[in-house]
Amino acid sequence: MTSAGGNREAGFAKLQGEDFEYFMQTYSIILGRNRKKEKVDLDISVLGGGTDVSRRHARIFYDFERRRFSLEVLSKKGCYVEGVLHFPGDGPVKLDSQDLLQIGQKKFYFLLPTRSIFATAAIQRAHIATAAGQHTRIDTTANQDAHIATAAGQDAHTVAAADQHAHIATAAGQDARTATAAGQDAPTATAAGQDAHTATAAAKHADTATTA
Repeated sequence: MTSAGGNREAGFAKLQGEDFEYFMQTYSIILGRNRKKEKVDLDISVLGGGTDVSRRHARIFYDFERRRFSLEVLSKKGCYVEGVLHFPGDGPVKLDSQDLLQIGQKKFYFLLPTRSIFATAAIQRAHIATAAGQHTRIDTTANQDAHIATAAGQDAHTVAAADQHAHIATAAGQDARTATAAGQDAPTATAAGQDAHTATAAAKHADTATTA
């Protein structure tokens, strides 16, 4: 089996014959017969269509208004869709998956993907949005962690300052006790001095009494 559309493995739709397959990768394709100055998207004549294939025989396109694929007959020789012969002027013919088409002597099927390619694109967009939401939550968590870390750092500074104040307060308390002790020693020293003066005076009186 040959691939009439080149080495392709995906498309909006596929044309499948006994000996060829063609993937539609655009919204509109022309089927017919190539000539030197003009080429069509799919040359049916070289695939066994014979001389009954016109240069521009038919067009398959996606109808966005009706959301479906259709076939427009361009050749006066007509085109078969599910055994019914259609001619130009009959209007676009609705195409369903597995419809049998015939141009000239060549028969082939029109096939749609199992899952609509438009639905697949919507699912992909949904996954992208979900992933973006997850990243947003991660960034929010990171910001919260950063705030917590900052608060923890501030608490650490506060604790350190509190420790310093505690040391200062302790030292101040020790100095206060030292000053108090010094204050208590001062009266004692004064009393001792007074006792010394008293003893000296007593000695002087004793000397005076002895002399007398």
